[in-house]
Amino acid sequence: MAGPNIVPGLNAESLEIMARTIYAESRGEGEIGMKAVAHVILNRIGEWGDTIGEVVLRPKAFSSWNEGEPYPQVTLENNPKMREAARIALETMEANIDITDGSTHYHNKDITPTWAMGKVPVFLYRSHWFYNDIN
Repeated sequence: MAGPNIVPGLNAESLEIMARTIYAESRGEGEIGMKAVAHVILNRIGEWGDTIGEVVLRPKAFSSWNEGEPYPQVTLENNPKMREAARIALETMEANIDITDGSTHYHNKDITPTWAMGKVPVFLYRSHWFYNDIN
């Protein structure tokens, strides 16, 4: 997992993009669920892009950014849950333990994407299943 000294391009914009993604993908999953999504973002740095922005904004990487998806227009200033997501993003970057065991993928337990067929999740929390063996 990436740490605070090796997250390339970390700035206010990348923190906001990460916080918006955490918020949109997992705001109903509690702090642990939000941290798990943050770990997936960080675990994708390098293979999926060199920065948080490249990873998160890659087409079809996170459903909340897909074209046609209703993206919540919230800001850090007007939403306490967004502020929580930003705090969680920063805490996750500083964490030494990845609660998802290196997961790069997750999905809602009520659907099974083709990439998850035949795979065993390594971390389950509320409605999300996380995987660290997806090619």
